[in-house]
Formats: sequence, C-alpha cells, structure tokens
Amino acid sequence: MRVKKAPGPDHITVPMLKNSCHKIICQLYYFFKYAFTSSYFPSPCKEAKVIPILKPGKFSTDPSSFRPITLLPIVGKIFERVILFNIENYIEKKNIWINQQFGFRANHSTIHQVARITQHITHSFNVRRDTVMILLDLSKAFDTVWHKALLFKLSRMGIPYTTLRLLKSYLEERTCYVLFNSHKSIIYNTSTGGPPS
Repeated sequence: MRVKKAPGPDHITVPMLKNSCHKIICQLYYFFKYAFTSSYFPSPCKEAKVIPILKPGKFSTDPSSFRPITLLPIVGKIFERVILFNIENYIEKKNIWINQQFGFRANHSTIHQVARITQHITHSFNVRRDTVMILLDLSKAFDTVWHKALLFKLSRMGIPYTTLRLLKSYLEERTCYVLFNSHKSIIYNTSTGGPPS
C-alpha cells in the first residue's frame, strides 16, 4: 500500500500503521482473523469520505465538473487485500480462471489481451479468414454492480460459504459522506455498485 495514501474517516495513515508497535500489529492480525471466522466486515471500515475535486478548466457551478475522490479507512483497505488474496488463491488453486480473463488478474494485463487479439487477427489475415470483433463499453459498470447476482456467481464458482458471508457483509450497509470546503454532509447509505477504492 502506498505510504502517501490519504487517510479515510478514521484519520489513520499508512506510516502510522507501519511504524506502530508489534502489539498493535498483533491486534490487527486477531481483528482480521475474528472478522474472517465470524464472516463480518466491520461497519467503521465501510464508511467512506468523499472529497469533490474540481476538474481542470471546469466551472465550479456545475456539479459534473467535480471528480469524487473516495477515501476509506486504511485498516479496511488492508482487510480488503487480505480477502482478495484469499479469493485469488482459491481461484488459482481450483483453476477457475478462464484464459481470456486479463483485467484484475495478476500477471495478465490488458496489454496481454491486446497482443492476443493482434495475433488472432494476424493469423486470420494470413489464412484469408474474416475476423469480426465486437467491443462493449459498459458505462459505469462498476457503479451499478448487482450484489446478489455477484454473490450468486461467486457461489456457483464454489467460493466457500464463510467467504461469501464475509463478502455479503462487506457489500451491505456501506455509507459515505461528502466533505466540501470543510463542510460535512449527512451520511448516505450506498446500495449498489462496487465499494469505492
């Protein structure tokens, strides 16, 4: 995790955790272990602070001129990585990845996918075969993820029940507030989409 990452609502920074004593690190370990075994993602780790940043050359009177920057508690971000590590290990171990999955996968960047497509087009051209490619751009796809369908798909992949319950807890009852010019908004509940990163 980047050292200069801004703190979330809890005001804990990465350097604070890195420089903390062994006792605090041990407490975090037991905290994560308990959360895993109880399939519970702690509510304080699910509160986001959103700071609107004006895009260059835009008018501040237009709300679409602002880019929302979402800050989450560092402890929650670390726990997210622990969960992701466990899920990725399970998927690797069970050989669930499909060969065409390149995004969000270690050592499989979208550049690899571009190279694969280029090889396919070149081969088709050399053997005088037509090639058709359909590209879809799902606008704001991440923001509109249907949580029940996501959990259903993961259960069909064989993700362990305790992990599914933890993910359900992770996705539910997320909240955020907006901090603009030192003014804090009311707290909003978020119900769809992936958690902010």
